[in-house]
Amino acid sequence: MKIYLLLLAALFAFACVQGDYPLSDEEYIAIAGETEEAQAFLEKYPGATVSVERSGSLGVAYTLEDADNLLRLKVGIDPSNNEVDKFIVQCYEGGAVTPSLILMSDVTTYIQNSELGRC
Repeated sequence: MKIYLLLLAALFAFACVQGDYPLSDEEYIAIAGETEEAQAFLEKYPGATVSVERSGSLGVAYTLEDADNLLRLKVGIDPSNNEVDKFIVQCYEGGAVTPSLILMSDVTTYIQNSELGRC
């Protein structure tokens, strides 16, 4: 009986998580990949890693990093309509965080002029 209850609880928890973000990682990556900003990032940094972040706010992260530096573009997606709703650029130079408050209209320009290790 205990195993049955544990299994039922696990299935319920999985269903709740899936309900919040119903698409697969590949589908979210495809949505983000259609944006000019993501295309500019991958054009400049073809070796960047791409991952889906489901904790906090849903988004697809494009990340380039070395031992001390990180440049990251997060394409936020609203799970209620699966549309891109924001862009966040993060830059860590020498282990220190450099705030990157960039207007959405300037994200592509920022990416095109960026370099890893120089925020």
